[in-house]
Amino acid sequence: MVEVQPAITFTYGGLRTDANGRVLDHDGVQVDGFCVAGVDAGGLSNWTYAPGLAPAFTTGRRAAASALAPEAR
Repeated sequence: MVEVQPAITFTYGGLRTDANGRVLDHDGVQVDGFCVAGVDAGGLSNWTYAPGLAPAFTTGRRAAASALAPEAR
């Protein structure tokens, strides 16, 4: 017997970002010091299921580089 626990792993949608993972406000202006990767970035899971870690692998490096860039500090 295997115990199963239902849970929400992520929602469809997410935060609006630019191509480098920087979060944008409702006017499209960058929110200083706020980067996001994976399924928390909007637009990755709007039409189909994207497993939770796959988007993180593909967007995490860009978001990290943006967060560590001198102009982000």
